Amino acid sequence: MIKVYLSSCDKTSHILNTTIYLWKKFTNDKVDITILGFKKNENLKLYDNVHFIKLAESQESINLWSKYIYNYLKNIKDEFIIFAMDDEFPIDYLNENLLNLTLSTLKNNNKYGLCNIGNTIYEKNRPFKFVINEPTYNIWERHANEYKINGQPVLWRTNYLLKQLKRNLTPWEFELENSKLAVNDNIIALHTSSMPGIDLQQNINELKDLYNKKKPILNFGNETALTGSRGINNKINVLGLKLKYIEELINHKLVKSEDLIFGLCKKCHIKYENKKDIFKIYMNGLSSCCSKNSIFIRYNIYYS
Repeated sequence: MIKVYLSSCDKTSHILNTTIYLWKKFTNDKVDITILGFKKNENLKLYDNVHFIKLAESQESINLWSKYIYNYLKNIKDEFIIFAMDDEFPIDYLNENLLNLTLSTLKNNNKYGLCNIGNTIYEKNRPFKFVINEPTYNIWERHANEYKINGQPVLWRTNYLLKQLKRNLTPWEFELENSKLAVNDNIIALHTSSMPGIDLQQNINELKDLYNKKKPILNFGNETALTGSRGINNKINVLGLKLKYIEELINHKLVKSEDLIFGLCKKCHIKYENKKDIFKIYMNGLSSCCSKNSIFIRYNIYYS
């Protein structure tokens, strides 16, 4: 059973019950989840395969975010783990066979340090190399290294993740500074998404079909659920979740319908409503600041 570590803090811990519910649902309880936080939310629901680790009595500063995680993870024995933030929502079911194949690929080649487990749009003219390319799945090397290190859900070689956490960094510095340092470190990032080399100017319906032909290990909304960093206060972004799953969360009292929105863009987001054309309404309202082709390709399958 692969272990998943979710980074949390007091400010965001209210989202954990929703995130855990979706992880358990879409992985069919086949992962072991450990929450790395500080003050345990009194409403947090724990299960046999869900654990809470108190990293310290309180978080001294966001500037020391990586310090706390490093000090805990340096003592674990697992060679590979999944690491993610507490507001990254899974939106589709685990491809367990591909997870196992990717783990074997990582184990057999030390030059691979991490694998992004969700779907990725990686546009044409950017270098990549297929490791495995089959009709319904693939594994490929990403050779353009901006954002090589990121806080999205990633399958990590643990010692490579520890290298990224060793300095005192904020979550944003973890991505930006480490990505710069990792450009020429001879470690390669893998992906298990549908189609590298995508041309966003190609026929949109052809792209949609190509993008969804091959499934990643575990797909996520490509935007975080919590919205505070984008200037939208106290809302939850559910773009990417099928309507039936959103209503499931509401019925289980994990979220309130009035708190839900589609999208993180301050200008383009809309209030969530349970109606079949909600995605079409969202798409029709997008401004030039958001890529309509990219959003349509990523999410149309969940609302069509």
